[in-house]
Amino acid sequence: MDTAIDFASFWSYLVKGFADKVPNLQSLLVRYEDLINRETEITKIEDFIGFKVDREILNNRIEEPIKKCNKPLSRLEISLIKKIASGVAYQFGYEL
Repeated sequence: MDTAIDFASFWSYLVKGFADKVPNLQSLLVRYEDLINRETEITKIEDFIGFKVDREILNNRIEEPIKKCNKPLSRLEISLIKKIASGVAYQFGYEL
């Protein structure tokens, strides 16, 4: 992804694709933000899969440095990102 607009388009495409398939599959869609440090989400996953998750394993993470951009987004970029992603974002509790 070279631009924030590219990322917003790709993110929206992926999330919408997952959301459209969930009702037809035996699946559970969990937001990353809800999974981190939230015992209730892990319990929801355990209930869904039918067995307990080893909480110690959840502490083992592969972390790669995130490439950060120091350049702020322009008003036009923010407007385009909102137009591209706000519908899907709102559906999953994100506020743009």
